[in-house]
Amino acid sequence: MSSSALSERAARAALTAHFSPAQLTADLARLSAAEVWEQRVRRDLSGRLARYRAEEELAGAQATCQFVIPSDPQWPPALADLGRACPPGLWARGHEQLPELASSPVAVAGNCKATAQAAARAGAFATACAEATPPALP
Repeated sequence: MSSSALSERAARAALTAHFSPAQLTADLARLSAAEVWEQRVRRDLSGRLARYRAEEELAGAQATCQFVIPSDPQWPPALADLGRACPPGLWARGHEQLPELASSPVAVAGNCKATAQAAARAGAFATACAEATPPALP
């Protein structure tokens, strides 16, 4: 599949797999995600991006997670507060709980290919945050 045929969702997922939000903000402000991806593929001399199968990767990942993008109704509007650090998309496990989870936001983000030690630290930190959060009032 050519990069120009990518859906907005697949292009955003591909971009998040390879670039940080700060590396994408300026381009995404003026171009669609599919256009930004196509531009990055053309500039990549290694050919790594051209070999990446964005639609297939997205479909496989969505078997267990959902990839939410800013045009989705469940997109947490508070993410706009992150400015240049706002992600082009958000992976969320489960399909029913995102609106409830986003009402009391705490995010732990990291590298897609984190070391085992970094993942353990992030897990411990996320657990501590979850345990420290007071329950929502009825």
